[in-house]
Amino acid sequence: MPNSLARAAAFALACVLACGAGAAPCAAQQTAPPKEAPATVAGRVTNGEKGMPGVEIVLTMPDQTSNYKSAARVSTDAEGRFRLTGVAPGRYHLMPVAPAHVVSDLGSGWPPGRPITLSPGDTVEDFNFTLTRGGVITGRVTDSEGKPVIGEQVNILSADKSQRPMSFFIGQRNRTDDRGVYRAYGLAAGRYRVSVGQDRNSGNISVGGPRRFYRRTFHPDATEEAQAKIIELREGGEVTEVDISVPKASRTFKAEGRFVSAETGQPMPGLQFAFGALIPGGEGGNRRVGSYGSTGQRTNARGEFVLDELPPSTYAIFAVSDENVEWYSDTATVDIEDADVTGLEIKIHRGASVNGVVQIEGVRDRAAYAKLLQQVPLARHVETGNALAAPSWSRLVIAPDGSFRIGGLRPGKLRLMLGWPQVKGLSMVRIERDNVEARDGIEITEAANISGVRVLLAYGNAVIRGQVNVTGGTLPQGARLMVSARRAGTNTSGPMPMGMQPAEVDTRGRFTIEGLAAGEYELQLRLFGPNVPNAPPLKQNVSVPEGGESAVTFALNLATFNKGDTTP
Repeated sequence: MPNSLARAAAFALACVLACGAGAAPCAAQQTAPPKEAPATVAGRVTNGEKGMPGVEIVLTMPDQTSNYKSAARVSTDAEGRFRLTGVAPGRYHLMPVAPAHVVSDLGSGWPPGRPITLSPGDTVEDFNFTLTRGGVITGRVTDSEGKPVIGEQVNILSADKSQRPMSFFIGQRNRTDDRGVYRAYGLAAGRYRVSVGQDRNSGNISVGGPRRFYRRTFHPDATEEAQAKIIELREGGEVTEVDISVPKASRTFKAEGRFVSAETGQPMPGLQFAFGALIPGGEGGNRRVGSYGSTGQRTNARGEFVLDELPPSTYAIFAVSDENVEWYSDTATVDIEDADVTGLEIKIHRGASVNGVVQIEGVRDRAAYAKLLQQVPLARHVETGNALAAPSWSRLVIAPDGSFRIGGLRPGKLRLMLGWPQVKGLSMVRIERDNVEARDGIEITEAANISGVRVLLAYGNAVIRGQVNVTGGTLPQGARLMVSARRAGTNTSGPMPMGMQPAEVDTRGRFTIEGLAAGEYELQLRLFGPNVPNAPPLKQNVSVPEGGESAVTFALNLATFNKGDTTP
């Protein structure tokens, strides 16, 4: 379906691609790296007939090291044409910024836009976009007494499975004004449900606002999604009087208690505490924490905490830290219905510890090695099998000699990974304990002191440039092609596989994977998106020289691929 720029849903570009059977024909060719000459991108924005002047065109960098910053921008001329010059070679997304319009040929990923891979000296012409006028849904929100509900967020949700499931709007256009009126614009044609208020079972509860809480209510006055009236919106159309009458607002409440040491019973001052709403369990009845956050407050000298303005729901409360501490927290579950909850006591345990060392392959210069070592974003996470366990993510400090220490570990399975911000060219090869690869993580027992852990990383600046030639049909609308590179010998099993470096294939069938260490790699090509069959990936192997480039070509025959046949 067409996409509105303001509704671009988060699409994990670094997705995990599982292994499968099949192979694709192609031989890799190694060439010397070309000079990094700048590239040019040009095109036109139209409404299907005429050029659209004054539309801003933004080129963004999807590489995580860039934090999705704009790389270049320009506005279309009187005929709707644009030209971006002096662009550094690399992977980008290109998009027009026109909030009141829908871009019919825009990708559905994040950052929003169409992917484009630019090689040195590239000149890309006719990179065109077609914009249509977006639709509008407007109405008024009132309470049980007919008074306007002011400053309330209005949610516009797709009612069709064929459309993207998310369409929450950002900014003031989805909030009611002083009359209780809202006006959501820039909507693609389709069927929608409109609601206000919060669903206590969603796992996503907003707090800290006014001391009132509206139960989620759909247009016109339904509290159950199945009873909501569906809004039919035509291209460029406007649907008015999509009013909502919410029931009487509920109060918000507070939860208070204290954190104490599990070993001594003494209060734990200065702890940062967090909370999250629980999502009811499915099969088996196991509940889990949805989104969670912190107020930024800490416990006082008596270990006491207070959480204010909690809407009715069920919550998990625990202590957190983004530093390498020596403790871990139990979790208290609290049912907030119609009264404050007091007298909570949450225990803090002294955790296990792990001592290890980080080593990096592919760097000969000592100064460069030392600098890179300090940039390693090594992070840890402990899997416990308990959906209510307090989160245990944190970044570790690496000493100049590569050594590190992790404290405060709860019993479970320790996973080590490269966190944020990522360092271009750095990848994880394997994790060892006592010279044996720990392919399924490191088992942590209560209060254990573990040593002999080695984290082996690789650094490189080699490049794979590729082309995907599609035959036997056209890609389904909204489909995306992804290629991943896995270095031979790395572990891709388990929930956190290593060495999988993905890249999206652009509209010309091109892709680039940069920052690779020298070695043998397996490439996998997968197709993602709505109405896409779950077929095994196409595969091929390629040898990557140190600091050089390798060129590959995939032949994707949709006529056979859609039937699960990935053989030549």
